[in-house]
Amino acid sequence: MTADTGRRAWLAAGVVFFSGFGALQIASLAGLGDDSLPGLHTFRSATVGDGILLPLLAFCLVRSSPQIRTWRRAERWAVATAGVLGLLGGAATQISWLANPDPRLNWTLPAPGTFNAAGWYHAAFLTGACGFFAAATTAAIVTLRRRAHLVRSPRVVAVLGLTFTFVALLAEDNAGRGSALAAVTVAVGTLAVTAVAVLVWATGVGSWRWCVAATVVAAVPAVSLSLLFLPGSSNSGVAVMCAVCAALGGAFVASVHDVRTAEARTVVVACAAVTAAGPVAAVSASPSVTIPALASGCLLALAVVTVEVRLLGAMWRRREVTLWRVLWASVAAAPITLLGLASRYFAQEPRLVNPYAAVAGVVAALLFLAVSALAVRMTFDEVVAAEEKNVPQGELGALKWRAYLAIIAMYTGALISCAASLVGTSTPDKWIAGSHAGLTSLAVPALLLAAGLVVMLLVPAAGVVAPVSCLAWTVVMALALADGYGDTKQLVLSVVIAVVAALFVWEGLVSNVGYLHNTPVDLRLVAVAACAALAVGSTVAWMTGPALWSASEVVSLPVSFAGLALGVAACISLPWCAARTLPGARPARSYTLAGPLGGTLQDCFIAILLCVSVAWAPNMYMAHLADAASWWSTVLPFLALLSAAYVYVMKNNIGHVQRERRRVAGLAGDAPVPADQQRALKGLATHVRRQNVLALVALVPLGFFLLFNEITGFDRNGLKQILAVGADQPHS
Repeated sequence: MTADTGRRAWLAAGVVFFSGFGALQIASLAGLGDDSLPGLHTFRSATVGDGILLPLLAFCLVRSSPQIRTWRRAERWAVATAGVLGLLGGAATQISWLANPDPRLNWTLPAPGTFNAAGWYHAAFLTGACGFFAAATTAAIVTLRRRAHLVRSPRVVAVLGLTFTFVALLAEDNAGRGSALAAVTVAVGTLAVTAVAVLVWATGVGSWRWCVAATVVAAVPAVSLSLLFLPGSSNSGVAVMCAVCAALGGAFVASVHDVRTAEARTVVVACAAVTAAGPVAAVSASPSVTIPALASGCLLALAVVTVEVRLLGAMWRRREVTLWRVLWASVAAAPITLLGLASRYFAQEPRLVNPYAAVAGVVAALLFLAVSALAVRMTFDEVVAAEEKNVPQGELGALKWRAYLAIIAMYTGALISCAASLVGTSTPDKWIAGSHAGLTSLAVPALLLAAGLVVMLLVPAAGVVAPVSCLAWTVVMALALADGYGDTKQLVLSVVIAVVAALFVWEGLVSNVGYLHNTPVDLRLVAVAACAALAVGSTVAWMTGPALWSASEVVSLPVSFAGLALGVAACISLPWCAARTLPGARPARSYTLAGPLGGTLQDCFIAILLCVSVAWAPNMYMAHLADAASWWSTVLPFLALLSAAYVYVMKNNIGHVQRERRRVAGLAGDAPVPADQQRALKGLATHVRRQNVLALVALVPLGFFLLFNEITGFDRNGLKQILAVGADQPHS
């Protein structure tokens, strides 16, 4: 894809979004429609479809058809003719709406044969969109006729999946309450048969297997996503968290794929996540649930995500995606979904909480530690083995991507399933729901963060841009901290972790962009690192403080998770963007396997894992539970469940120095290790030792490092190895 094609793809997506959903959203907020009739947000195809699916489809279609100007005249005429026919078809649908004597009235069609102002605008947009998508689809088909092998590409799966999903949502919008699933199945099935025929015509009969596979792979997540929006579904918090846990489990299963391109990674993660979420959402969002129904939903999710990921592996000829490997990943992801579904049942049957909720929690924790955590460790072990073998950077990068996808998906899923368990099993007298009022206030910081990142990315060479942007964000967070803390214990824990996180990020920038690669640590580097550290420290103080529980109110769980997402985005993106503006971001020679920017990103990830484990989650529980006994009974199992993920990463950090020494010695052979390489190794040992000291300080307030020493993997060497980084250590 050329840069020009990429710009045109982004432009097409932006035009479709702002002229479609964006304009109609403004019209709805301005009151241009009839409020007594079904509004914009009543229709799935008008919100999820126009707001998400169609812009993504426009992006994928334009990206799939570069250099149309170089095509033969007949091919260009085919695209133009399709566009005209699309315009005529779109106009015909609007005429049919006006001519219908008994239409389904809505906010843009207030009476038979009558569009209001928003209705006429929507008619114009729909007509234009039909013309554009008809032309763009024809161009994509012409591209397939020219390059038949692309039928197995992620782009084709993305285009088909987005199209099928939009049609599925249209079918749901026009179906009755009891026939939505049947309507979706018929609509997607009919379109899938048509798609197979078109693909076979475009690529040749010899490719029919790949055409069928691509269609099936796209149709399964489309039907699954429609299950998230079935009419009559419950939107309770526990039901939503169950679906999110299932989606994260699907993302974990996708980590078996050793794909190297961004588009392939996006497609496999999105398909697996949506495929797993649909069946779980359908059963958990039912007005009334039973244990057999919940179990069936979980098993169906495991089955379809296994098929989906395996089919993608077959299409892309990924030898590592074996059936048994995918099955193992699916089973490993099951505990987080099961805990969420159990919480949904307890929320409906509160009388069963006392005798059975504790048993369910213990079983889930044991399954997570014995199965899920083991699967994550096995993924990280592959990274360690690859580092010791000194594999090429491309292969190592792919393994690291898989490992971090696995731990992020599993860790976040465990966190949300624990929150679902907390909500589902807490009685009203012990649970504080909190306020939703703070959700709109997050919009301003989010926009300011986005603006700062855009400036830092567009002006990478300006020396003052990075520190000024980080300091500006620090001021934003300082103003947010004026809301105060809800409790002294929360304040102490939040401030301690904020200071540790700031020092952790400062050390990460100074080392990765400085002395790890023998780059001088000058005043500019120190200043930029200090500004990034202030931004991260203030963000963590806000994220674990007023964003959860201010002096005036407790914040609800949805708003708390939204604040967490904003805080994580800031803590990862600001240091990384700041690091890339420094000369040391691109050293003449890289002395470690991870480059400066990759190492900075990895350190920010570890810092976030520490903050969430040690401060955010305990403070969140403290805010919502009314008494200390309930808090301790919740926090201790949580720490047992999630500490394995964090401390395993730290254990990998501890062995990193020795692996690097062995790697460098192996490259040198019989010759002595050069002096500059020795300086870099000494700097790496200093870097890891400093990080481990900071980690130990952070773990002290709750003491869970001592409580779960055996579980977390520090094994026989105990706490002493956290400081003995520079010395040879026995293997555990």
